[in-house]
Amino acid sequence: MNPSHARSIRRRHSGRQYLSGALLVVGQLFSTATLLAQPAPQSAITLPTGPRYPNGIAVTADGTIFTGFVTSGVILRQPTGGKWETYFPGSEHIHAATSLRLDPARNLLWGTSPDFLVEGRQPRRNRLFALDVETAAVRRLIDVPEGSFANDIAIEPDGGVLVTDSFKGRILRLAPGADRLEATVDHPALAPPPAGIGVSGIARAGDGRLALANFGTGRLLAVEVDGMVREIRLPRMLANPDGLALAADGALIVCEGDIEGGNGRVLRIADPFASGERTIQVLAARLESPVNLSLSPQQEVLVTEARIRHRLATTTRVPAPESFRIIRLGLGVAAAE
Repeated sequence: MNPSHARSIRRRHSGRQYLSGALLVVGQLFSTATLLAQPAPQSAITLPTGPRYPNGIAVTADGTIFTGFVTSGVILRQPTGGKWETYFPGSEHIHAATSLRLDPARNLLWGTSPDFLVEGRQPRRNRLFALDVETAAVRRLIDVPEGSFANDIAIEPDGGVLVTDSFKGRILRLAPGADRLEATVDHPALAPPPAGIGVSGIARAGDGRLALANFGTGRLLAVEVDGMVREIRLPRMLANPDGLALAADGALIVCEGDIEGGNGRVLRIADPFASGERTIQVLAARLESPVNLSLSPQQEVLVTEARIRHRLATTTRVPAPESFRIIRLGLGVAAAE
């Protein structure tokens, strides 16, 4: 595929088209013996009918859960012990929430609103947004550079916001008080395969180092404080790594979507920034398109299961889902591969 054709595909924003190259590169097959060794999810939280393909997720100190969606600007909220309710109804400028991250110090809920799976209409502008946690009032609305795809977010202690740009393979940063995004990490390892998706998930360590996932190449990356980018060495290539989070013990928790193979997993990688090959542990397997996650104050992992394979898989036919859910996992049990 020539570069001009790849750019044309990205402009059309067709999920099946611009992911197909990436998925064929990183599709993985897993043995039955390996699958049987994996622990099952602890529990599932069923989402209300309506919006489809959950993605962004955040949880407050008191356990309130927020979740957003791939193709809708609706954001749902579930108070601790309560029922799901519409927290934000979506708007002309906020039409998705592929990432949701809390900034408790400033009482903000940040999100990304890219236009994904566009079919039969003109694509809408990608934006970064922030809502008041208490009232859901829109506090910030930042345009994403033309041709970029704002995917996931990490919040800095000073209120800066880091955003993965999955089309241009870079990290954008919104400085505190700024009104435009600027590139802060730009490296070939973050780039997508032809017509595919590049850097997706991001997690920030307390010392400023970053962990990144490249959805299309299957690699995990570390960005040192001095800006050096290197690969996190693993015993195998991952199949569509996506959302990331760093646990209290420093372990990296990874959503592995495996769009083509269908065996979505949640992985744990201890000491991800250490040198040498790291061990992969499996927290959950046989999930359908786990795309993003958040850690609760009790160090439970809350994972959005997008169930979007029927829109993206190119080598197998997948039925459309009838319901959607969030998976709740503990960090105490993991099976090594």
